[in-house]
Amino acid sequence: MLENKPEGLEAVQAEGHSLEEALSIGARRLELNPGEVEYRLDLDHFRNDMGRSVGMDTVKIWVWPKNREVIAAAGDATSFIEELLNHMGFSAKVDIQTREQEKRAKIRINTEYAARIVGKRGATLDAVKELLLAHMKSEHHDWDFILEVPDRRERRRDGPERAEEPRRNARPSERHARGRKRSSERSNSREPRVNEDRVVRMVRKVARRVISKGEPELIRKELNSFARRIVHVTIANEFDDLTTESIGDGPVKRVKVLPRADKSVESNNTQIQDENRLE
Repeated sequence: MLENKPEGLEAVQAEGHSLEEALSIGARRLELNPGEVEYRLDLDHFRNDMGRSVGMDTVKIWVWPKNREVIAAAGDATSFIEELLNHMGFSAKVDIQTREQEKRAKIRINTEYAARIVGKRGATLDAVKELLLAHMKSEHHDWDFILEVPDRRERRRDGPERAEEPRRNARPSERHARGRKRSSERSNSREPRVNEDRVVRMVRKVARRVISKGEPELIRKELNSFARRIVHVTIANEFDDLTTESIGDGPVKRVKVLPRADKSVESNNTQIQDENRLE
């Protein structure tokens, strides 16, 4: 279990609706960039006066400056990834979070070309990681890096969609009939609509219970691939000490949230890529 306030460090508290927001607030208070600070969850925030765990809509953390070696490693890795993606023809915003004690960094690549950067079965992203490790080997050989690419699908309007538009010369009744038919076909082929904000709130509450108890928890509701991807991405982006696992067969499954020590480091990335392939 994590300790609360870190001892012997210039630490400040920060609270936000997400880990990213809290981290940004804490970094500003220290007059640093988010990539130049470390953080730790304030577990007292998730307990009541009786010491029992409670669900909260915000995240509270302790934030303190990283040492110079960590800042240098983070800056070198970020610059390399940005330059490499630029040579590949992709524009992206690269964020990095590091764990000083573990010499481990999570690099998040925010881009409109997520699917192309990940590649088939993650092959392109694996190649990017290999190049990064080779580049960092000389000065930061004992560091490990996790690459994440949030799914931001490119929305395109191509020929087939336009071909389905009603003919201008068709009679109104014909156009309306064809419109109703296409709408029915689309609704039948789609998965049930998912309230993303509601799923995210539910995942955060489950995650905080898992952190507080130190035990895995299985989400009771069965989820389609879209909802499962929200679960995997939320845990991967906001809770470094947790991971996820899909349970079951078929188009709808349940998801287990568990402490990272119970699974390998790259479990979240594998799950997210699996859900993307289901779409």
